[in-house]
Amino acid sequence: MITSSTENIERNISEREIVKMNRLFLFATYWNEIEWIETSLKQIDMINPYKVYICDGCYDDSKPIHSSDGTYEIIMNYIKNHQNAELILPTRWSKIRHIFDEMVSKRNKQLRSSIKRLKRIKQISQINKYRLNQASTFNRMLFGCGIEEGDWFMTYDCDQFYSDKAIEVMNSLKDYDGYDLISGKELTFFDSFDRCSYTYEKRDYNNMPHKYYKDVFFIPTRNPVRFVDGKYLIYSDIANRKLDTGSIYHYKIKSNGRMEQGYTLGDRKKPNLEDMKIEKYDGIHPQIIRQTILKG
Repeated sequence: MITSSTENIERNISEREIVKMNRLFLFATYWNEIEWIETSLKQIDMINPYKVYICDGCYDDSKPIHSSDGTYEIIMNYIKNHQNAELILPTRWSKIRHIFDEMVSKRNKQLRSSIKRLKRIKQISQINKYRLNQASTFNRMLFGCGIEEGDWFMTYDCDQFYSDKAIEVMNSLKDYDGYDLISGKELTFFDSFDRCSYTYEKRDYNNMPHKYYKDVFFIPTRNPVRFVDGKYLIYSDIANRKLDTGSIYHYKIKSNGRMEQGYTLGDRKKPNLEDMKIEKYDGIHPQIIRQTILKG
């Protein structure tokens, strides 16, 4: 069947619009994650984002900048074989540099009074440098990736995995164009694949897809916010959410040495499991975990 040139143009425009609506930019951060890195990278392939930005390294400048357990080498091999993947270094600024960066930012200049500007600077000065470096790293990925309004973005952790339903949603974001945020409840596994907490992580937007707007940026601890009419608004508070889109499985099941190492960074504190409700889990783990970790 022969189609007219007008029909071909309309079809091509339609196809480009569909691709744009489904563009997902994924921002991953890793540091000494040899126990989970290969499985985590395989999950990125399942999510199939438009672009992947991977930060390997530590925000704490008292530690070596790159992973030292083989994680970095695995990431570099992944990037070599994925044209849509790019490596960046973690931000490791001084507190003074962070304060100066806030002072000269366009957002700070748009605050309507000097009192509000000074209050914002004071807030920055009281935040741990590790957290400031973390947020700055995600902002560098967000601002430098070429994302456009209407695209989607998400942060990504090495030990967090998604239910099969959540992966399906991420693969078809074009079907959720009327929403700003894809939400999902987290199950946190501390010491076993058979026991978890349903309440440890209360942020149901954590590491989930957000629609991009030009006024979006990250604040510590890497929470997306929007700067609207001179006000900082938590993204999740004003977003049109899509609920019941699957679960997040957070596996804090690591060797004792790696767990202890992680809690020496910045102001991070080890959770008190005695104060937490841990329940038996009889459900089904994500497909990739069943295949690569549980082998069943």
